[in-house]
Amino acid sequence: MHPWRQAALAAFVLCASAGAQAALFEDDEARRAIRHLADVGLPTRVADLTGEVPTIDRLMGLIAQDKKVQRGALTFILVRAIGESFVAPGVDPAAVRTFLTEKLAGQ
Repeated sequence: MHPWRQAALAAFVLCASAGAQAALFEDDEARRAIRHLADVGLPTRVADLTGEVPTIDRLMGLIAQDKKVQRGALTFILVRAIGESFVAPGVDPAAVRTFLTEKLAGQ
C-alpha cells in the first residue's frame, strides 16, 4: 500500500479516536468505523503500518504543513458521527502532541 494511503488511513483512525476521546463521536460508532477498516484488510493501528513510524516531532512538523493551517493555527476535520464531519479551527497543538504521544505509546 502506498505510504500516502497508509497515512490517510492512520489519520482517519486517529480522527475517530480523537473524536471519541473528546466526546464528539460515540465510542460505538468509532469502534464500528475502525472495525470496518480492519475487516476489509486496511491498517488500523500504528503497528499495522509498513516502514518507519515518524517521531512525534516529525508528525507535528508534517501536521504544521497541512494546507488547512492558517497563520500557524491548526485546523482539523473531525467526526461527530459516521457521515457527519466538521471543520475544527484553532486546534491546540499541545493537545495534539499529547494525543499522538499517548496513541504511539500504545502502538
